[in-house]
Amino acid sequence: MQAIAYNALGCIMAVFAQLEQAQAWFHKALQADPTFQDPRHNLDCCRQGGEELHLQFGSAALQAKA
Repeated sequence: MQAIAYNALGCIMAVFAQLEQAQAWFHKALQADPTFQDPRHNLDCCRQGGEELHLQFGSAALQAKA
């Protein structure tokens, strides 16, 4: 459950273009549950950069302008 919350906080930070903070939350999510794939995907998206981020949150895909 913690990993889901941390991933959600990372998504919120990414939506507000706070990518360093987003990455920190995605790392925390992976520490809480290394098998959880959403934060791994989101971390990769933040690292790749670009104008739009394609984030994963549960079964929903989120799009954010970076």
